[in-house]
Amino acid sequence: MASSAYSGVRFLGGAIAPALAGPLAAATTAGAPYLLAALTLVLSMAMLAIGRRHLSAVGRQHHLSATEEAEAITAGDEV
Repeated sequence: MASSAYSGVRFLGGAIAPALAGPLAAATTAGAPYLLAALTLVLSMAMLAIGRRHLSAVGRQHHLSATEEAEAITAGDEV
């Protein structure tokens, strides 16, 4: 799921960027698309820094008993 979401965002961004860069440069300056890309990068880095605590839980070891793990899997399947 995460891989497909990442690919979707990457390919959609790759499809939208050229279509947006031309009109943006024509309406403003030739450097505007680069400035927008830089601002987007800074915003993304800020979002990662703010969400760092939530992302750190992904790599953490979870110690569950066999029963707790089975219950968690069953609960996930029911959703």
